Amino acid sequence: MSHELFYTSAPKGLRPGSRGFCTVASTEGLPAHLAEQIESLSAYRPIFPPLDARAKLNPIVYSHLRITGGSKTYHVLSRIGPAGLDYSQRSNKFAHHVILEPGELPAGGPAWLLAQPGFLEDQWDGEVRYLAAGRIPPKGDTAPSVCRHWRDLTGDAGWAGVLADAFEKDPLRPIYLIFSPGTDVLPLVVESLMLLPPPKRWLVTFSTYFTNLPQGIPCLWRFVAKGSPEAANASRLPGALVINLCDPLGKPVDSDLVEQARTGRIPAKSAVRLQEIGGPSNWANEFEHANQGYSLLEKGERLPTNAKAPPPLNALRRPVAQLAKPKRTWIWAALIGLIIGLMSGILASFLTLNSKEHLANRDVARLENEIQVAVLEDRNNKQGIAKLEREKHAALLEKEKVVKQRDTELLAKEKLNIDLKRRSEELGDLELNYKIIQEDLNKARRSLEKNHAPPTASGHFPLPEWVSKAKANEGKRPEIDIAKWGIDKKGKFKLALLGPGRALKSIPGENSLIIELELTKDDKDDVAKFAVDGGKLSFEWLTKIPEVAKKHLAVLRESVLEIKNAGKTCWVAFRAPINEELSFSVSENSTLDFVRIGNQDRPSQPLHFQSIEFNIEGRKYSQKDVSTYPCLEFIPIELENAPTKGTLAGIVIKNSRQKDKLVSFECESTVPVTLKIEVLSLIGYLEVDGIYVEVIRVGSHQ
Repeated sequence: MSHELFYTSAPKGLRPGSRGFCTVASTEGLPAHLAEQIESLSAYRPIFPPLDARAKLNPIVYSHLRITGGSKTYHVLSRIGPAGLDYSQRSNKFAHHVILEPGELPAGGPAWLLAQPGFLEDQWDGEVRYLAAGRIPPKGDTAPSVCRHWRDLTGDAGWAGVLADAFEKDPLRPIYLIFSPGTDVLPLVVESLMLLPPPKRWLVTFSTYFTNLPQGIPCLWRFVAKGSPEAANASRLPGALVINLCDPLGKPVDSDLVEQARTGRIPAKSAVRLQEIGGPSNWANEFEHANQGYSLLEKGERLPTNAKAPPPLNALRRPVAQLAKPKRTWIWAALIGLIIGLMSGILASFLTLNSKEHLANRDVARLENEIQVAVLEDRNNKQGIAKLEREKHAALLEKEKVVKQRDTELLAKEKLNIDLKRRSEELGDLELNYKIIQEDLNKARRSLEKNHAPPTASGHFPLPEWVSKAKANEGKRPEIDIAKWGIDKKGKFKLALLGPGRALKSIPGENSLIIELELTKDDKDDVAKFAVDGGKLSFEWLTKIPEVAKKHLAVLRESVLEIKNAGKTCWVAFRAPINEELSFSVSENSTLDFVRIGNQDRPSQPLHFQSIEFNIEGRKYSQKDVSTYPCLEFIPIELENAPTKGTLAGIVIKNSRQKDKLVSFECESTVPVTLKIEVLSLIGYLEVDGIYVEVIRVGSHQ
């Protein structure tokens, strides 16, 4: 029966007390030691950070690995890839593992199975749960064909045969393939494995983005990213074959498998072998034999070249020996003969020498006593043998107990080592995330310092709710004087809509801008209109459909109106900054969300905090900078009654995950504490096409 395991960063894992990078879903009945081994295979190192424009080029790990648990060999099929930011705004990853036993393997091979749509998940649905059963792999195989993906990438399809040929010649030789980020390499593995017979495909282990694996987990075909440490060290591994897919390769050395990769035709020798193997009913038996031999080969248990074949079974048989006579038969025979002789002598003596009767009687008594002693010794010997058998049985039980205790200790030690490796990996991920965040901060600050402060919306223009045309004519259209934004009232005005509103069609006119919605190919609907008349900016709804206005009101509030006149430009936002007094208490390792959205829509993008200033226990803490910085910030604080000097505490400020709030404060402390916080000042921005729109302004900053 197959098993599954989902591994990612979450505030709560499947095991009680687990959080951060942990298992969030797995099949019921998955052994604990096997689950820990699978977790250790979930390492992932992104090439580009999540917020980088090149993040979509980060490679995906598709791998097939073989692990042992007890006396069984399991095949682990995995997909590991980046998953944006986690609940703490740190970079995240998601790994989906499917564990198969030999009886569940399709003939198509591991790469073919990984390439099947929907076999592995690419994201977690957010539900922490046990799965009732693992998924059933589809059955199937690939037909022989030209290796087109290799041909398109290298110019010669024969390079697919180089990998298969190397495995046929030495099934333990590792191969490094250097690729550029953005290259889809899984089809290359599918085509190379297609050249091998079905029983051998599941013996090949591979990873389409190899970084590191736990000790003792083999991986033969290793795709490494260009410029990575693994690519630099590839040529240093003795006996390894290195193929650089980033450089021109030319033509490979000819062989039967190289020719098959080019033409799609199976050589005659291989065709005869495939006919011998037959259909699916036979390939599984062939795989079982190949798997046993390969497992011995992996462990180094090769037979000596001069080893002789074992003798036939009939040569080991021996003729049935005759049952040996009891050891004391001769004693009984001698005693019986002696008794008969003595009785005859006694009778003769009685007839001839009556005076010797007493002597004969004494001899008879002595012999009878010796007979009883012999019988008693034989009984004692049987009891001694039975006692030895009981002692032997007790010794075997004690030995079995010692072996079980040793195996338990070894399993506990192995479990501890796996746990230490996993925690070391998590620490490494945290350190990498910290470095990425620091690098992003430094880049952002350097960029903003170089380009000075980013442009900011000059003001805001509140958009009205939709009303019918009749009611709109009764009232006055909302308008605002543009002179307050430094724009001359005279001249021609050019209006443009920035941000999400670009999804709507904008039709510029003389001193106006009409927003149009394309309902069908031949049917369009005017949604709204902006206009500048007499030095005043006005807005009116043109659509007659209230649902259309309600839907696009939220889109417009995420946008910015750009007004140009006489070489001057101003930007107008459509949402007013939120301002409210903030005073609350928060306990250690807990989160408090605040700044309610009110009647405005929640921003679809994360906020950037320009500055923050607050009081705790009479002390003022602030974070000020001429430039903006990302939405996560840790501010160390001092505790009045800290028990030790090593006590650590601080406030983490980040975006709220609640729908009706914008900001959250999280208190992190190594000791229990409850803090009363008074927020003096808080400024938060939303970025719209490089223009910063003020969303939160609490108090004023000095």
